Amino acid sequence: DAVTGSLGNASSITDAINSVVNNASATITSMSGALADSAAIAVAGALNQTLTALGAQADTFMAACEQEKDSLLAQMNKTKADAAARLAILEAKAIAVVNDALPKWDLISAAVVSSASLASVALDSVGLSELSAKLNTSLTAALAEANSMTVSLRNVSGLFANISNLAEQELSKQLALVQDTLQTALELADIFARNLSMAFGDLTDEAAAKIAATIPGANATSIDAIFDAVDEKVAEVAAKIVSGPEVLVSGLSEATGLVEDALPQGRSSAHRVQNFAIAALSTLLGMMVFGL
Repeated sequence: DAVTGSLGNASSITDAINSVVNNASATITSMSGALADSAAIAVAGALNQTLTALGAQADTFMAACEQEKDSLLAQMNKTKADAAARLAILEAKAIAVVNDALPKWDLISAAVVSSASLASVALDSVGLSELSAKLNTSLTAALAEANSMTVSLRNVSGLFANISNLAEQELSKQLALVQDTLQTALELADIFARNLSMAFGDLTDEAAAKIAATIPGANATSIDAIFDAVDEKVAEVAAKIVSGPEVLVSGLSEATGLVEDALPQGRSSAHRVQNFAIAALSTLLGMMVFGL
C-alpha cells in the first residue's frame, strides 16, 4: 500500500511530466524561433529533473521488492527442511510476489515513455525531429525487452501454479524450468537497462553537437556539460529501474533453490551453477549500466 501510494498511477506520473514539457515548450516558442544557449541548458536541466523524479519512483519500487524478498525467504527458512512444506509456501507466496510486483513495474515502464516526451518537444522545436524519431524508435525497442521480462515473470507465476501436485520427478523438472525462466527474465532486464541508457546517450551526444553547431550564440561548452550531466543521470536511473526486478529474481531463485535442496536427490550441480550465474549476472548488470 505504501508503495502504491508513492507510485500513484501512470496518469499522475504522465501529468507531472507533461507539465514540465508544456513549460519547456512555452519557453522555446517564446524566443522567436531561436533556441539560445540558456534555453538549451534549461531544457536539458528539466529533463534531468524529470529523470531524478523517475529514479525516486524506481527506488520506492525496489524497496518494496526487497520487502517481498525478505518476507518470502524468512518464511521459507522458518520451515523445516522438508520439500513439501517449503513447496507449499513457495507456491502460495511466489505467485503473490510476482502478481503484486508486475503492475508497479508496468507503471514505471509507462513513465519511461512519458519522460521521453520532454526530449521530443525540445528537439522538435529546434528542427531536430529526426533525433526525436530516433529516440522514440530506440525506446520502443528497449521497452519491448521490458515487456518481454514481464512475460517471463508471468510465466514463472504460471509455473508455480499447482506445482505442489506434481510427482517428484516432474517437480524437479518444473523447478529447473523456473530457474531457467528467472535467468531469462534477468537477462532481459539487462538488455532493457543497456538499451535505455544507450538511447538517451545517443540522443544527448547528437543533440548537443547539432544545437551548438546550428544555433547562433550557443555556448558549446555549457551545452556539452549539461548534456553530460543528463547522460550520468540516465545511467543512474536505468540501473535503479531494473534493481527491483533484480531483487525479485534473486529472491525467487533462492526460494526455489531451498525447495530443490530439500528434495531427496538434492539440487543438481547444473542448478547450483545456474544460481551462481543469476547472482553474477545481477552484479554485472549494475557494473555495465554504470559503465564501471
